[in-house]
Amino acid sequence: MFPRTRVRETREAAIREANTAFAAKEAAYKSDLARIQQQLHALVGVQPPPEPEVDAVRQQFKQLFPKLAQLEERGEDIFGILDRAGDIENQNSHYWSKLRTTDYDRLFHTASESLGGRIDR
Repeated sequence: MFPRTRVRETREAAIREANTAFAAKEAAYKSDLARIQQQLHALVGVQPPPEPEVDAVRQQFKQLFPKLAQLEERGEDIFGILDRAGDIENQNSHYWSKLRTTDYDRLFHTASESLGGRIDR
């Protein structure tokens, strides 16, 4: 037999886990719903009503930090760069490793010619 306290602890842990899973699913559903609503508004051409508080904060932010405000305008470009960061890093690594190999080959070839030796590969 199990002690009653252990059974109660197990039940409470299961309830906490279920509540956490439910909250995560609910947040995902709300996010999906908001995205679908935005897509629908874009397709239909309907503009959501402006939020005066958000616009006021946005204007104050632009006044205080004009350079940072440009980030909002270029947000899609920045996220595009972040999405391609892995590809850019791979290209950069490939370029430098190829350059290094080419430079070593050129260095050994020049040293071989200068010293009158021969490098066998």
